Amino acid sequence: TISCYLLSKHIIFKSGIFLNKASKKEIISLINTYSNKYNVDPELIKIMVEVESEFNQFAISRTGAMGLMQIMPATFNDMKYTDPFDAEQNIAAGIKYFSIQKRTFKKLELALSAYNAGPSHVHKNQSVPDFTETKSYVSEIISKYSKLKTIGSD
Repeated sequence: TISCYLLSKHIIFKSGIFLNKASKKEIISLINTYSNKYNVDPELIKIMVEVESEFNQFAISRTGAMGLMQIMPATFNDMKYTDPFDAEQNIAAGIKYFSIQKRTFKKLELALSAYNAGPSHVHKNQSVPDFTETKSYVSEIISKYSKLKTIGSD
């Protein structure tokens, strides 16, 4: 798949034999930087990265989604970046794409659904699509985010 090709390209041409893996501290710093740039809560993005890839910048899903934020190749390309396994580019592209969904759909559950299943599936009914994976994804993130917000307001 294209995802495997892009990972191989990253390993061979950018990282060499050793994979330059960003530390969790570096990833969180990138999340904070790009969340600020695109006006998205960094705490929400941290939860998304945890759910999407468990902070594994070299993750590839069964559907071909890539990197920390599990972005599909076409979407990553649409965001105008070149290396989906570079932590900074992946975080920047993922947050940029999520911010577009957030502005488009206004409601968090719809923005998360669009990020996970694609905006065309959300536009149809202006609701979370009836996909088990998407429903589970939205539920898990909103649950974790709500708990974090509840703890933060104490």
